[in-house]
Amino acid sequence: MSANKLKLSTSKSGNVLLAGDITHETVMSVLNTDVFASKSKVTIDFAGVKRSDSSGLALMARWARQARKANVEIYYEHVPVKLVALAKMSGLDSILIISPKQNELV
Repeated sequence: MSANKLKLSTSKSGNVLLAGDITHETVMSVLNTDVFASKSKVTIDFAGVKRSDSSGLALMARWARQARKANVEIYYEHVPVKLVALAKMSGLDSILIISPKQNELV
């Protein structure tokens, strides 16, 4: 099965929107994108993500690390439930700020 291309855009409110599949095949297309450009706070919205493997978690961790270095607050919304579960199992939920309502679902 081929993956849907991963797309990154910005909403009118300034949120970073992800759409498509986050897989090892697609993640490289956004991996080095600067989502923090002159911002003090960034919200990454996963609402458009159709499916994700562990590459999604790796992307979240990378962006969290980059945000910390840039002194930017980063938040994740509408993260797929399976990805939230993976974050909890790996212990990364302690460094990733995921929408509280989603954290309670898993």
